Amino acid sequence: MNSVFYYLWRFILALTGWLVSVIVAACIMAVLLPFGNRELANLTAMEKISSTGLEGFQALIFYVGVSTFIPALWVIVWAESTARRGWLFHSFTGLLVGMYVVSFGLFMHMQSGPWSYPFITAAIAVAGIVAGSIYWLIAGRSAGRRR
Repeated sequence: MNSVFYYLWRFILALTGWLVSVIVAACIMAVLLPFGNRELANLTAMEKISSTGLEGFQALIFYVGVSTFIPALWVIVWAESTARRGWLFHSFTGLLVGMYVVSFGLFMHMQSGPWSYPFITAAIAVAGIVAGSIYWLIAGRSAGRRR
């Protein structure tokens, strides 16, 4: 019965870490993305997300949460099953999840790729690294079973 509570606690901790990481990544993107609006002059949806205040921020949190859920789930399960507790692992996988969002999510319906928008790519990479670090602070430092 003790292990049931342990796994329930790990699930709650991982979910909380992911949610806080999503909010922090959305905050970083909301701060950094308006600086790249000159590069995205023809993309009005991104301008709306980054400049409409609270409604746009809620949409940005939703976008980050939806686009990172599956890749982050894989990383969380991998980290928990192999007891990966290092900060470098979590920040690097945060970067990889951010680059997944850039390459498959954000630019999926555009003719040009992420290399055409270097500032946006860099902003999402920074958001991914910080989100991975935040997840490490909340749940990653104690990932896996105790040794």
